[in-house]
Amino acid sequence: MKKNFTDIDDLIMRHLAGDTTGGEDAQLQDWINADSNNRERFNRKRELWFSSMDGSTLRRYDWQEAFNSFQSWRDRHEAQSVRRRRVLKLLGGVAAACLLVLLVSYLSFRSGKSYMSREFAQIKIEAPAGSNVKTVLPDGTVVTLNSCSYITYSQGFGLRDRHVRLHGEGYFDVRKNTGLPFIIETGSLLVEDLGTKFNISDYDEEDKAFLQLDEGKVSMQGRSGDRRKYYLEPDQTAVFDKYSGTMTVTSSVKSASHLWADGKIIFDGDPLATVKNKLERAYGVKITISSGNLYRYRFHGEFDRNSQTVGDVLETLSLTGKIKYTVKGRNITIY
Repeated sequence: MKKNFTDIDDLIMRHLAGDTTGGEDAQLQDWINADSNNRERFNRKRELWFSSMDGSTLRRYDWQEAFNSFQSWRDRHEAQSVRRRRVLKLLGGVAAACLLVLLVSYLSFRSGKSYMSREFAQIKIEAPAGSNVKTVLPDGTVVTLNSCSYITYSQGFGLRDRHVRLHGEGYFDVRKNTGLPFIIETGSLLVEDLGTKFNISDYDEEDKAFLQLDEGKVSMQGRSGDRRKYYLEPDQTAVFDKYSGTMTVTSSVKSASHLWADGKIIFDGDPLATVKNKLERAYGVKITISSGNLYRYRFHGEFDRNSQTVGDVLETLSLTGKIKYTVKGRNITIY
């Protein structure tokens, strides 16, 4: 099978970069098998390819495995090989040499960039029960995580996107970058902005997710149910009901949504189930509610985790006459 050298060089380079089709791989194998000089030429091009790679990429690339994989593919598909090829303008002499150098450089760059994208690790930052964690992301965005919360983001954060995933609650002071919007994904919400300050809460055990905006502007939408995009202004709060899939946006006075970052525990007409969750996260305890009738009660109050124990909080709540409690180590029963 006769091949123009410019054509075959292009095919070899694209094969080494992983850009060939099954039919093209079959054509290349037929050409290699047709003549010992062809196989020698293929080996020389392969050596040139690897010599153009940087050391770290080369160490991660098992060329023998890749070539063996190619030969195995040939053995499985040889009977069905498609005899198709592209017709390229004949280039000779210096032009062909320049094309080869440019092609090797370009494909090496593409391969390296693709490899980096695949190999980026996921970074996880977590706030354990009973504590808050404050961190600065690579772009300068400051994130404070509430108890039992974590964020994950790619090691390549800030290169092509600014995408984080949040579990739990966090206060974000986002560094403005008009070229790369900041995107937060939770179990229930998808939030996008350029540079703002806001609190977002979406714990798995809660039936509602919240976003309260202090400064700037954000767009947000539910990931199920109501997927319309909402645009929030400062001092607006969005509440997403996970069961009904509905979104509600309301205006309020200056937000105190992130006072938890200063150790505050606030109950604003919260049902006992929410009180239980907040205390478990804030103090790292396990609370059992002994009777379903207790869930109908709601509570108000403001406490300081830095100066008050969980016992102090429960004692104050019990003064309402609605509940009693017992404490055994880190296990609490409300009855």
